[in-house]
Amino acid sequence: FNMLYLGDSGSYLLGFIFSVFLISLYNWNLNLSPYFIILLLWYPCYETLFSIIRKKIFSKPAMEPDSEHLHQLIFFLIKKKFNLKILSANILTANIINIYNLLIFLLATKFIYNSKAQGMLILLNLIIYTVIYFKTLSYKNKIKWKKIALIFGVTGQDGSYLSEFLVKKGYEVHGV
Repeated sequence: FNMLYLGDSGSYLLGFIFSVFLISLYNWNLNLSPYFIILLLWYPCYETLFSIIRKKIFSKPAMEPDSEHLHQLIFFLIKKKFNLKILSANILTANIINIYNLLIFLLATKFIYNSKAQGMLILLNLIIYTVIYFKTLSYKNKIKWKKIALIFGVTGQDGSYLSEFLVKKGYEVHGV
């Protein structure tokens, strides 16, 4: 195969395997700060926790997908600010997040046995994440979204009902 697509389940499986490995790594070297292990896992853990809390505050189901994760907001900001194509904005977003985490991980290795320094790095990451999240969310919310729907079979009964429904919801409807 020339391609590998993991999807959510594959990503969760890799995350689980990686987590088990890191816990084992700590058990093999008890001099290692346990906060170093937490620091290696901070981003996916905080992203998940933050999303659950955010959805709870806004009375949305925690298991329902949305497009208000930090990486999606950064993607949106980059795509709009620099007028990039989707692929370019996606690559740039991934690189920004990965380079940031790599720099944090490299800094953390300098204090690999110092739990206090690791704890401070975790706290710093949580603050930076939260600030960037709300800054990018406020940018996204300033943009006026135009709702457009394209309905195939608009002249049929179902298409007709759907177009009426969407017009009432504020959509600009185009039919074929």
